[in-house]
Amino acid sequence: AFGHTGSGKTHTMFGYGDERGVFDQAATLLCARLDETRGRGPSEELLLELRFSEILNGKVRDLVGGCECAVREDASGNIHIRGPTVVEENGC
Repeated sequence: AFGHTGSGKTHTMFGYGDERGVFDQAATLLCARLDETRGRGPSEELLLELRFSEILNGKVRDLVGGCECAVREDASGNIHIRGPTVVEENGC
């Protein structure tokens, strides 16, 4: 989300009270779709990785661990964020 201070970014992303935010809605939908794929076709293990980062004043910060991350561009022009927190979870 991008916008001025007080424009409702946090409210939109995280929700408020009974209102579900984008993160909660996306996670619910994603987990439901993953559940639908279980048991179909060959047995495969899925790994889902998510990153929650904030860009503020030209710096990228990991919102899970709170550390500052390094941003790099590779030879192909792809942007990579280095140093995020990794939290392993078994299932949704």
